[in-house]
Amino acid sequence: MASEAQANVADAAPKKRSKTIDEKMAELDAQLKVLQRKKDEMVKKEREKNGKVIAALFQSEGLLDVPADVWKANMLQIKKVLGVGA
Repeated sequence: MASEAQANVADAAPKKRSKTIDEKMAELDAQLKVLQRKKDEMVKKEREKNGKVIAALFQSEGLLDVPADVWKANMLQIKKVLGVGA
């Protein structure tokens, strides 16, 4: 009798309806937005960390004493040497 009762309870339980494609897409879109925010935060933190390291390096090499106009005048060559979009 116990097994019959369990079978009846299982039959009486509402069956979970399958998600529509639109619902699945909405879930995936929400997951994508969360991952994009996490990636953006990681990139931001990495840039901040890199900036601090570069500033410390410039300070240790005495490059913070170079006036900004000298940096600006030589920026094209600096970018070229570093291999950054010149």
